[in-house]
Amino acid sequence: MSQTKQAKILVSQAQVSQEQEKHTASLNKQDEHLKQQTDQLENIRLSIVQTTRQLDALELNVSFGEGNKNLVISGTATGWLVGGLTLTESTPPRKVNVVCKPTQLEYSNRVRHAEIYRLFSSAMPVERYYGIARHQGSLWAVMEDCRTLDSLAKTIEQRKLPTAVEARITLAIEAAQTVSNFHSVNILVKGALTDANILIKWEEDVPHLVFTELQQARSVCSFVPSF
Repeated sequence: MSQTKQAKILVSQAQVSQEQEKHTASLNKQDEHLKQQTDQLENIRLSIVQTTRQLDALELNVSFGEGNKNLVISGTATGWLVGGLTLTESTPPRKVNVVCKPTQLEYSNRVRHAEIYRLFSSAMPVERYYGIARHQGSLWAVMEDCRTLDSLAKTIEQRKLPTAVEARITLAIEAAQTVSNFHSVNILVKGALTDANILIKWEEDVPHLVFTELQQARSVCSFVPSF
């Protein structure tokens, strides 16, 4: 065998080895992420049980009172308020776009749902919840502004999803794990689980899922993470 042919074989073997190492590293990273998420879910489950037991003692925490300087309302859209929120807990503080959705539940359910959704949004790929705001005498749930994100349906239709099989499998695992997480705390998302309600958020050219419209979800234990 010629030296040139041997060199090509060695290069090919090295490339295969590198791809295997990358694949193994990716799988290990996914396993670590799932383990962390599982631990977070167990803490959420325990917190929800505690929240339900202490419901009568809970009070609705208004994070942003009338005229709060961190929350700036700039307009309205389809019954929502829109604006910007300065996250002072970040270093340095950063500004994010938000929508404020009206709370339409009786007081006790507002308290319960706000607390449950706060717990969910800390560990699941859902619209991020920032707190309750009081504006012009009404209460509003301050949520991440996802209006510029494409739905999963539109992303598929426009063929924007990654073509790599591994990337698509990662999305499928993320979706399955999220549904499993909801089920683990007795939330059924069948009614809310559509390709129109699941949005795609791109971070460094990597797609991630964002579950929305969770007010359509049904709870086995009479609570739903919605407002």
